[in-house]
Amino acid sequence: MNLGNLLTSTLLVILLLGVVLSGCRRPSIPPPYVLEEITNDQRELLGRRISLAILTQPDAYQIRSSAGQNNEIIYEYLQAYYDQASYFYRITEDIGNGTWDKNRQWRVYVLKSSLQNAFVIPGGDFFITEGMLAQLSNESELFALMSFEASLMQSRIMLSELADQFVAEDFIDLLEIGTSKNGLNRQDLLIRFLEIVYEESQLINIDEITAMHICNASAFRKQSLSQLIKSFPNNSDSPWLVQKSYGGRIEKIESFDSAPNCGNRTTDGSYQENILDFL
Repeated sequence: MNLGNLLTSTLLVILLLGVVLSGCRRPSIPPPYVLEEITNDQRELLGRRISLAILTQPDAYQIRSSAGQNNEIIYEYLQAYYDQASYFYRITEDIGNGTWDKNRQWRVYVLKSSLQNAFVIPGGDFFITEGMLAQLSNESELFALMSFEASLMQSRIMLSELADQFVAEDFIDLLEIGTSKNGLNRQDLLIRFLEIVYEESQLINIDEITAMHICNASAFRKQSLSQLIKSFPNNSDSPWLVQKSYGGRIEKIESFDSAPNCGNRTTDGSYQENILDFL
């Protein structure tokens, strides 16, 4: 067994053990549950279930190995930027619902797919396809994408939309024990999660938060997100763009008031050297 497969197998065992142990404790959400009362611990558990659904379907979702010098460079580069993009959210207390587990790193996974997609699951782990990595031009667009996804997850809009995909009893069962009385399981969680299409008002809110976050957490331009969107062709079938976009989005993003500490950095060539050259 090579190192990459060994690391993947070890991670899978850890995730399975974590879900089993967590599943033994019922968070006891009284019906009808209040979405705002779902704690960050429970959101992390939900994310582990979705992550397991991906990692246990290698025929459908292939994770790019982190073994080998080139892959190590890719993962180290992506993880460093995601640590920066998500740092504020990882340390922020969600009033009434606790903090995120500060001992658990929000990890980056690269999916071997030509589709242009990226998403953060509940609890913070970031998934991005090789197709999306190839679509990005520089590190400012990467940081904008990571900031957008982390902001979407932190806002609970994602949680609300995912919960709306199920009747309340099924969602509670899936959250607490991973299966429902109606036969649903973590694969259904993943499928519904990946099918969410966000509303315009939700995305405008997240875009504005993202623009401010880029200014506060980096030296990149707040227009990095709009620049990313501009890079897609008009007829793009990117799942990320189709499910997370609205008319006039570029103009809306560029109309947001600039924070006083917004930077003007775009690239120093590192994205080309650390990502594009090794895809």
